[in-house]
Amino acid sequence: MILVNSLEAIVESCYLSETLTEKTGHAKIFINPRGTVNYIINKIVILGDLHTETSVIETLLDNGNTIISRVYIPGLNYQPYINRINFDVMWNGEVITCPETKKSNSRDILDWIWKEGDFSQGNRFGKRIKLYFPKIMGVDRTELIDTKGNLTTLGWLLQQVGINVDQETKYKDLDLIKTKKLLI
Repeated sequence: MILVNSLEAIVESCYLSETLTEKTGHAKIFINPRGTVNYIINKIVILGDLHTETSVIETLLDNGNTIISRVYIPGLNYQPYINRINFDVMWNGEVITCPETKKSNSRDILDWIWKEGDFSQGNRFGKRIKLYFPKIMGVDRTELIDTKGNLTTLGWLLQQVGINVDQETKYKDLDLIKTKKLLI
């Protein structure tokens, strides 16, 4: 189970087809933890963001956690997102412009959109959920891909709703494919 404390946790839940929990003690997986992380011991931690502080990573490693990084961070287990069609993430039909003050920090963007509303549907706890998400325009490309050209959490999410972040993939215009308006 993944601790649901952010939009990133819901995204990773959709990616891994893993259930969510609100209870820290029930969680086996933590996504992009911030601040004090001393309570996370012998768990799996997934980082999908370019802004994780070195001190957080060091504390997580000292506490015996297994860290999987979706973005390239030297010295960590690097497992980038596999760009594939995921029907648990769908475009909700909205297009939102990212505020200028947030467009160059993916954490700020995800926090901002998390506070805007709940885009998931169904019982989130103990069951798989679906995420219906808007297209967010105006995000700096550097927040969507890492230094190796792989997608960040925000990049993967936007690719799933139809923004062609990864130009090299055969999976483009996923919003049209998922609604069957365009076939592969």
